[in-house]
Formats: sequence, C-alpha cells, structure tokens
Amino acid sequence: MYKVVIIDDEPIIVEGLSRLLPWEQYHCRIADVAEMVGFTDVAHFSRVFKKTEGISANEYRNTKL
Repeated sequence: MYKVVIIDDEPIIVEGLSRLLPWEQYHCRIADVAEMVGFTDVAHFSRVFKKTEGISANEYRNTKL
C-alpha cells in the first residue's frame, strides 16, 4: 500500500483531489497527517516537524517509514 499526501493551501483543492481518483484501486491511501494532529497550515506543520525531528517530513517518510 502506498501513502499519498496531497498538499495545497486551499482545503477545497485537497478535498477535490482526494476524491478525484479511486485511490484504493491503485493500492494508495491518502495520508492526512497534518490535519489529524491539528495543523491546517501545511507550511507551519512542515516548519514544526523539521524543528522537532531535525529533518523534513518528506525526508522522514523516505528514510524512516
């Protein structure tokens, strides 16, 4: 299963893209990590994540998961 992160500063765009494709059919799951932990601003989430973990969320995903 692949994890897909859809990022945009407009929530309506993120919602539309998450519903656009049958993600499960392609063995993908939408990752709503930033929203689940209370961040609605992705840029702010990215800054806090990097400050906390020492690497970007993207680097973390590619090396730790």
